[in-house]
Amino acid sequence: MNKDVFISVGRTASEEQEMFVKAIEDYIRSQGLNPRAVGRNDFTADNPLKFIQKLMGSCAGTVIVAFERTQIIDGVERRGSSEQKTLNNQILTTVWNQIEAAMAYVLGHPMLVVVENGAKTEGLLDAGFDWYVQRVALTPASLSTREFIGVFSDWRRKVESKSTASRVVQVDKMTLGDIFGSMKPAHLWGVVATLVALVTGAFYVGMLVPHLIK
Repeated sequence: MNKDVFISVGRTASEEQEMFVKAIEDYIRSQGLNPRAVGRNDFTADNPLKFIQKLMGSCAGTVIVAFERTQIIDGVERRGSSEQKTLNNQILTTVWNQIEAAMAYVLGHPMLVVVENGAKTEGLLDAGFDWYVQRVALTPASLSTREFIGVFSDWRRKVESKSTASRVVQVDKMTLGDIFGSMKPAHLWGVVATLVALVTGAFYVGMLVPHLIK
């Protein structure tokens, strides 16, 4: 039986995004794995965060597909501080990429991170952690490059060697100490924004309509 892998991906808003996500799903299947994505082939009428937690617990790895959710035409970051800077045509991805990346890390999932060129990659989508961040053009042709094929093959080997008996992590009941304790010191500064998003998501998730969670 093919092993399940979790796909963290926002709702597509354009034909370009949809074609890219379908291409990744097809590629994953062609490599003997079964992609599972909330809102695409898995649905729930219950608490979305708990459903994601349960689904990820049955998977052996996670793929983060991060593309434009929001575009900032003209903005300011760290307004009023000595580090203030302007933002022009800045692409932001869905916060659920961060939340689900944090959950995958705590579960010990091998992670494959694919980010659209030009997107802001702070938190767990940034380079320098235990996984390689690939920046790609949002086109199926990006899946045919030597880089993508090589990184995917290495990730697949890790997934295939991982037991599917993943431990279930009660994310909504974890303390910050629990989360910090499961991470390496080198990760802590890079995931502050992710932890804030995680806690906020857990608090407000009961108010979200399931089809709007991405």
